[in-house]
Amino acid sequence: MKSRLRPWLDKNRGPLTRALRAVVTVGLLAALVANVDARKVGSLLTRVNWMILVPVFLYLPAILLSALKWQILLGWRLPFWALVRIYWIGNFFSNFLPSTIGGDGYRVIKVKGEVGTKTALGSVLLDRASGFLGTLILFVLLSLALPGHLLLNRMDMLVCLVGLFALALLAIYVASSRFSRKVLEFLDVFREFRTSWKSVLSISLIYPALGITSLWFYFLMYGYRPSILATALFYLAIQLITLIPISINAIGVYEVSVVGLFATIGIPAEVSLSISLLSRAVMLLQTSVGGALYLGTR
Repeated sequence: MKSRLRPWLDKNRGPLTRALRAVVTVGLLAALVANVDARKVGSLLTRVNWMILVPVFLYLPAILLSALKWQILLGWRLPFWALVRIYWIGNFFSNFLPSTIGGDGYRVIKVKGEVGTKTALGSVLLDRASGFLGTLILFVLLSLALPGHLLLNRMDMLVCLVGLFALALLAIYVASSRFSRKVLEFLDVFREFRTSWKSVLSISLIYPALGITSLWFYFLMYGYRPSILATALFYLAIQLITLIPISINAIGVYEVSVVGLFATIGIPAEVSLSISLLSRAVMLLQTSVGGALYLGTR
């Protein structure tokens, strides 16, 4: 029985993974809806004012910084504005397809003819890796530096939670039979791009400030003024948590993270859920511009 089950699981791993993620997504959203006042959430979603323009327009400098980082990784061999367009279209695919790989794959396909497949793949890999590393560094530093009165005795639990998730991911990856080969491939790619690593990491350390500012203005829009430091810490934690591929495009995971973390500083669940839903809708609207750009290039 076991010998028959293994080939079937290997053959259907993709569909089974997608089905499991769909179940997790629906389950998390259902749990949220069951524990909030839905009418209050609906009312909050209609109370949008001019402050929403801040997160709307901050997406442009975010795209520009991302394209600049990618251009550095590509050795300045491709025009900046061409990379901005490709990056924007890639974000469209990442948000409207059930995986971020779609967007990354598009980026690789669009530049490999100019720089070669190895450089194209390596640049996208290190773009992702540098973003993760920058977020992790800032999270650790802010966790250590944040004044004690903001921690509410919850920070140790938060750090442990993120650490356990990271260790779990590492354990799963190490258990893979392909781990050694992947490490060697990454080291080979890193050697090729080592001269640009400092500049790329510097941009990755600056980049989260845009998302932190956007999230803070969403709360200001609803009359709440959380500490900018607490907002920064929670934003960074959310970015790390949503990397865990247990739902479709982090739907449900993101919303639960926002509600749970900001509840520790007294923000009502309905407010946090409204903000998470609104910010996702704005993100989809922003990245849909990439869809228009894609249609314009066909």
